[in-house]
Amino acid sequence: MSHWDFPDCCSKCLAAGPAQVWKISASEYKPGAGNSTVCITYSTHLPVCDRCYRGLSGMSWLSWIVACMIAGLAIGAIVIYAPKVNHHLDTFPPIINVGALVLIGGLIVWGSGWFLNTLLVDSSVGSFDPTEKTIHFTSREYQAKFDAMNRHQVEDRSWMEV
Repeated sequence: MSHWDFPDCCSKCLAAGPAQVWKISASEYKPGAGNSTVCITYSTHLPVCDRCYRGLSGMSWLSWIVACMIAGLAIGAIVIYAPKVNHHLDTFPPIINVGALVLIGGLIVWGSGWFLNTLLVDSSVGSFDPTEKTIHFTSREYQAKFDAMNRHQVEDRSWMEV
């Protein structure tokens, strides 16, 4: 695994003495045994100040609330329009209909929540790509400090010895 040295400032706003961390993740896909694909997920914790942490946490909660609203709209549309499309839904036991709606709603919340968090929250701090073996920060000043502190990294270092 790679080890990075982080400057002693917030990776988002450059405030001195960050007291919190924000986790970002990235996945790498490799061919596995037989005809399978192996997904390796890497994560790291970026230093952030209390103010930025509260802002990121608030945006994360808002993303999940929006995801729940999206799922609610989708479930509402299914409840209204599904009986008009399939006239035999009333022949199923109610527990199956309710279970299917809960499953569909859960998948919509999970998918849209993950997408919104990745797009709006995590990418506002930084990202990294396992194939490049480096972290890219949205703050150019922080990126310059980070790069200066991590010049010791060997360029061909693998993330994980297999």
